[in-house]
Amino acid sequence: MAVAAPRKSNLKPSYWSMVTQPLQGSFWEELQRPGESQSAQDCDVLELETPFSAVVQRGGRHASTGPETQKMHLVDFRRANNTEIMLTKVKMTLPDMMAAALAMDESILDADQVEYLIKLCPTKEEMELLKFFLELMKAPRVESKLRVFLFKIQFNTQLTEFKKSLNTVDSACEEIRTSSKLKEIFNTILYLGHMLNYGTARGAAIDFKLDTLLKLTDTRASNSKMTLMHYLCKVLAAKSPTLLDFHMDLVSLESATKIQLKSLAEEMQAIIKGLEKVKQELTASADDGPVSEVFHKKLSVFIGFAESEVRFVKYLYSVVGRNADALALYFGEDPALSQTLWNFVRLFRKELESKEYKEEGYNMADGKEVKSEDVESGYGLVYKGQLYKSGKSIPVAIKRLNEQFGQRLKEFLTEVHLLSWQKHPNLISIVGYCEIDKEKILVYEYVQRGSLDKYLRRNNTTNYSLTWRQRLNICVGAARGLEHLHYHVGEHLSIIHRDIKSANILLDQNWVAKVSDFGMSKLTFDGLYRSAIVSLACGTMNYIEPEYMLTGILKEKSDVYSFGMVLFEVLCGRLCTIREDDGILLSGPLAKEFYERRRLDEMVDPSLKEHLNSDSMNKFSAIAYRCLHDDRRHRPTMDLVVKELEDLLKSEK
Repeated sequence: MAVAAPRKSNLKPSYWSMVTQPLQGSFWEELQRPGESQSAQDCDVLELETPFSAVVQRGGRHASTGPETQKMHLVDFRRANNTEIMLTKVKMTLPDMMAAALAMDESILDADQVEYLIKLCPTKEEMELLKFFLELMKAPRVESKLRVFLFKIQFNTQLTEFKKSLNTVDSACEEIRTSSKLKEIFNTILYLGHMLNYGTARGAAIDFKLDTLLKLTDTRASNSKMTLMHYLCKVLAAKSPTLLDFHMDLVSLESATKIQLKSLAEEMQAIIKGLEKVKQELTASADDGPVSEVFHKKLSVFIGFAESEVRFVKYLYSVVGRNADALALYFGEDPALSQTLWNFVRLFRKELESKEYKEEGYNMADGKEVKSEDVESGYGLVYKGQLYKSGKSIPVAIKRLNEQFGQRLKEFLTEVHLLSWQKHPNLISIVGYCEIDKEKILVYEYVQRGSLDKYLRRNNTTNYSLTWRQRLNICVGAARGLEHLHYHVGEHLSIIHRDIKSANILLDQNWVAKVSDFGMSKLTFDGLYRSAIVSLACGTMNYIEPEYMLTGILKEKSDVYSFGMVLFEVLCGRLCTIREDDGILLSGPLAKEFYERRRLDEMVDPSLKEHLNSDSMNKFSAIAYRCLHDDRRHRPTMDLVVKELEDLLKSEK
């Protein structure tokens, strides 16, 4: 008896990961039992083929699955075939045929042959298409060049998104490892586990698998009215209420769960391989002649920029990879632990918001019975206000912070503590502060002209271009403020700012520079401070010293590196956080490369070129370059930077 061949499916595959042997006692194993599978609802296969057909419908927008590109014909296939037949019959080359036609030689061409020629003449549209192809053919390896151009267009966005993902993962690793609140909560859970399992706080376990955290909501009391998660929240609210907002220590965790380390590795390789192909085309186009002269020149500039960017990204990728591996070893589990931790945070927060928990009257702030209130809050918003003192109205800047959005108590107290006892003309002054519940207010002197970064962009919105002398004055002032923090705050004491950037250098009515934003600063003894692994919370990307990112060891020279980036921003009229219209993003590696190749004049702010002499530019850029030295030992100290900038300013007179 013949067996009918199985009907070939026209449906799309679902691409699931199949398990051939279901785990005993699992949901899937139960489905295999006799009688169970019959409970599944029947599905009409023909009905499924309409929305889930494997055949791509005409007019659809599905991307091509293979490298083959669709061929474009100058004339339709039938006409092309007829042309070939006619040329074969006539046994005459096309140039000879056209010469006979133009000579109107009836002895060579008859009426039928002329009619054939008329039919084969290209239409106007075909002529335009032919011209298009001929124009494309003028450039050797035109497809390769277009792919290189596409890589250049997408390079900026691709690298920005990639660095953003790396920073997110790195920040999450840093936050998890350094959160003291998370450690205390884990210790409390371990304590509860010992009590439940052994009747004593000293059980056999020294740790637990992280997925245990997700089981706290499943463990219920005998009366089924309370889960272990609920009990944990209750205990913390009563005894350690400050731990209830531990999620504020893990602000990057949720975003990190959406990033796969494997995908980052693949993306890194794609960037490297893409740049290699670009370099290959650069080599090939060198022999193209005049047709590729402009292309070759611009591609050479792009590669110089792209190579420095990729080197930095490779370095950053290696640092993030090591930190992720270290975190996995730290917990002794798979790097995917971030997803488990985030689920725990979500369940914990859900329990705090539950009706049952709120009915018990616990408030997250102090564990006392209070009525909950909604507080409208902002994040780092700055307002202009008036302060009345001794009958006079004084303009002030009012900064409103809120723990809910990541501005935590630590940063608030740091700024209050450091600014309240530091007085210097190049440091922002604090007028006062207040703290009410979660609301925190800092009141500063009002600085009329705002931050330096607004005046440095080539397309700045201030409609004001700083002169070279103004820029030198601003750099000298900012350097003096930083020198004061490093050497003059007290005996054996030093303040490391940790977030020096042009956005944190404010300008008053007379263009006097004032260093601001001390929320991340560190008060150190004898100028040495050893920090944990760096993250976004410890500075701003492209300003952060690479060694600090790699080792976590913070020194005054870390600020010197950041200040070197500010100096290059001042000279080039570019910010290292914003890509300009020409596609170039200023960075430490790029600035050093242009300096070393003696091409820095190509990067100088065009508005300065008429007033900036080469001697002044060379001296200024030399100071900035030394500030960015890879080896901290070879960077100048801030007192030396101040002296050299002051000497340069005097020479300008």
